[in-house]
Parts: sequence; structure tokens; C-alpha cells
Amino acid sequence: MVVHHQTAGKGAARPQESVGFLFELENVLFPWRKHVFEVLRKALKKRDVDLSPGQFSRFCLSSSVEKFLPKLSEALDNKRLASEKLLTEVNEELDALLARKAVSLFKPVGELVEEARKRNFPVGVLSFLPEEQVQAVLVQFKLETAIPLMGRHGPTAHCGADCWLKLSRKLGVPAKRCLVFASTTGACRAALTGGMRCVVIPDEFTMFQDFSGADMVVEEDQALKFSEMMSLVRSCPFRSSAHEDAV
Repeated sequence: MVVHHQTAGKGAARPQESVGFLFELENVLFPWRKHVFEVLRKALKKRDVDLSPGQFSRFCLSSSVEKFLPKLSEALDNKRLASEKLLTEVNEELDALLARKAVSLFKPVGELVEEARKRNFPVGVLSFLPEEQVQAVLVQFKLETAIPLMGRHGPTAHCGADCWLKLSRKLGVPAKRCLVFASTTGACRAALTGGMRCVVIPDEFTMFQDFSGADMVVEEDQALKFSEMMSLVRSCPFRSSAHEDAV
């Protein structure tokens, strides 16, 4: 049973055993990967290259365009795909898409975030976008109270256990009391390595991945019942980690 008597921050009541809700900003809160695919496919068509969803899934799931374009270029044996011009074109179009607020919040996830906030559970988001874009997206979605953590942007972008652990520390919640919402097997394994629970919400580009070990796998449009999410956060002796008590 959760007892509400502790105080968190400036006078805000917080449950004695708080639960942290940690989300991928891109791809869980909104379908960024789909936008990247569409922008990249359009740019490649100008260069007589027809990018398939399968090719995108295989070579372009990195959170950074700078990181995956060289891989795609090598795989398709097309040096033009590694050009600075293409990189600039894709990034500028993606920046413009965010600037005109053309991205939409996934409704089931948005409802879960709102429920967590009503109950005064801390919410954090992990992003590999530039900080100013992250702040703009949070304002657009009316999630200004969410605590962001920006991962490394660019060619070195990588979602490891350290990212989720840093975010849990920013929330002030032990790793074992954190529930991560991820969209890829890499982000899921990173959360599990950190001793956290993980719900996977794959999209059309990641649904083929192996999510063994995840606490739950749900479809994008599936309702996320708050009570079911809370039931996942319990003591699991078989899932321990050197980081599990990190705060």
C-alpha cells in the first residue's frame, strides 16, 4: 500500500515509496522514428534510391542520423548517402518538422503520464535531441513538469544503462522503483541491466526484435492501465543489479 505523507520538492506531497516513470521521449511519447523514415525516404528518392521499411529497420535505428547514414551508405554500396549534403538536408527537414509542431503525442502514453502526475509520481524523459528541441516538445505536449535527460547527441548517441540510471537519480528514485517505457531491445536491455522494470512499446520498425526479459510488451495503441503498470514494480529477487539501489 502506498502511503502519502512524504514531501518532495517545494511542498509537493509524494508517496512514501515513490515510483519513477521513465520514457523515451522520441518513439514512445511520439512517433519520431516514423518521421525520420519518411523524411529520409523522401530525400533518397531525389537520389534515385528507394528506401524500404526493412532497410530502415536494419540500418537506421540509431537515435542519430549522423550515426546511421554511413552504415546505410555502406550497406547499399552508395557513397552519396554518406555525404554532408544529405545529412544537412535530412536534419534541416527534421528540425523544421519539430519547429512547426508537426509531431503528436501518443494518446495512451499521454494518458498514463497524466495519471502518474495526478498521483504525484515523478516522470522523466530520455532524449537524444538537442536540449532546446526537447524543451519545446515538452511545452507543446504540456509536460513541462517532466524531468528531461539529454543523452549524447550525434555520432556517439547511445542508450545504455547509464542513461536510465542518471535519469533515475535526477528523479530521486531508486532504480528498483523505476518503470522504463522503451521502444527497442537495446533500450529495454539497458533498463534491465540497470535493475529497472521495463514495458516495451515497439513500432513498425522494431516489432520484430527480441524483447526477452521485458516485463510487458504492448502495442502502440493499447491502453496502459495505471494499476497494471504499478503491479510491475515489485521486488524481484531474480532481477538484481549492482545499480539497483542507485539513487
